[in-house]
Amino acid sequence: MSGAITWNDILTLITIVGSVGGMWWFLQSQITASVKALDEYKLLVSEKYIKSESLQKLEERLLASEARMIASIDTLSDRIDRLVDRLPAKTTRGA
Repeated sequence: MSGAITWNDILTLITIVGSVGGMWWFLQSQITASVKALDEYKLLVSEKYIKSESLQKLEERLLASEARMIASIDTLSDRIDRLVDRLPAKTTRGA
């Protein structure tokens, strides 16, 4: 390419710059749309799902309830033993 720049060279350069610009504009619009969709999804999740603090409190209450149930079951055997001790002893008759 020695010599003067022709109109053909200028049109080729304008075509290349226009194509690159068009691709840039398309990709930028896709990225913007994706970011907007992600923001909407984050908003939906934050409104719909439980927060971690609430989940932690719920877990603590469930574990405390489970501990109380286990303690009640553990004392149940003692209560049954006391009940059996109160029953009158059966006598067996010999033949």
